[in-house]
Amino acid sequence: MEGADQKESSGGFIAEGDFITLEDKDYDVLLSEAANSARKRAIRLLHKPEEHAHKMINAILPDSYIRPHKHENPHQAESFTSLKGKAELIFFRDKGEIDERVLLEGNKVVLVPVNKWHTIVAQEPCVLYIVKGQPEGGYNEATDKIPAPWAPKEGTEKGEQYLEQLK
Repeated sequence: MEGADQKESSGGFIAEGDFITLEDKDYDVLLSEAANSARKRAIRLLHKPEEHAHKMINAILPDSYIRPHKHENPHQAESFTSLKGKAELIFFRDKGEIDERVLLEGNKVVLVPVNKWHTIVAQEPCVLYIVKGQPEGGYNEATDKIPAPWAPKEGTEKGEQYLEQLK
């Protein structure tokens, strides 16, 4: 990552500086970190804590289970852009039935409205650019997202089985 100083943060690094340049070598570093992570994901934050836009690069491997969730805050619509690899953005109805699957690859952009249940399933190692609005005061892990009550928790055997069903 060129053009930015980096400061360690709980979710990766916060970029500081006038500009940021990300290249394939940066994505490869993140994918390597994801391979060594228990969650099979690696994140670089590209915003300051006080900013209203939560911007991040997220490397995700195929065996990473992300529990379906939604964002209820009216500022938290999300956009996903595929930078490398292939993933599926899966949308659900309120009781957990799959509503739609959207393939994320080849610089595709998908906008996710507030209150829409969704998850990401990597079909191959992938890197995504994600932007989501944040409420006043910035990111708050406790209120950021609502986990789907019908989906198993991350880090459980049931979660791994559910991921296989989604694939």
